[in-house]
Amino acid sequence: MEKINENNLLQKARNGDVGAFEELTTEYYSKVYSICYRMLNNTEDAYEQAQETFIKAFKYIKDFKGNCAISTWLYRIATNVCLDFIRKHKNKKVISIEQNTFSGPGFSETKLSFSCKSSKVFCSMEITFLFLCFLIKSRHTLVAIL
Repeated sequence: MEKINENNLLQKARNGDVGAFEELTTEYYSKVYSICYRMLNNTEDAYEQAQETFIKAFKYIKDFKGNCAISTWLYRIATNVCLDFIRKHKNKKVISIEQNTFSGPGFSETKLSFSCKSSKVFCSMEITFLFLCFLIKSRHTLVAIL
């Protein structure tokens, strides 16, 4: 993007022009997403944090002093957003299991995830779920007493 056009769009965005900010977003989205993906190594989280980056940028664009390139400013916001996300989720353990055991009419792919605060010990839901997966894969039946 030309420096003159970028500065023009930046000035318009500072004055509240959503269209100008949308053009800046279109220009830098793939680079911001790449930063988020490299930091988080998860496509869904990277997508969400890239969106969060542009939300924060729009909210604080009037505070942008212009002493660096807009790209540098956006990349710094993206880095901080991802670091905040990592800090917020560092003690959570997420297990995501996909199974195609039930295929055919009326069944779809099952995707389940559980979170535990401990990274070393399985929570009771995870143990129960893993046991049920073992039973299903072993083609045993489960009898539950309520």
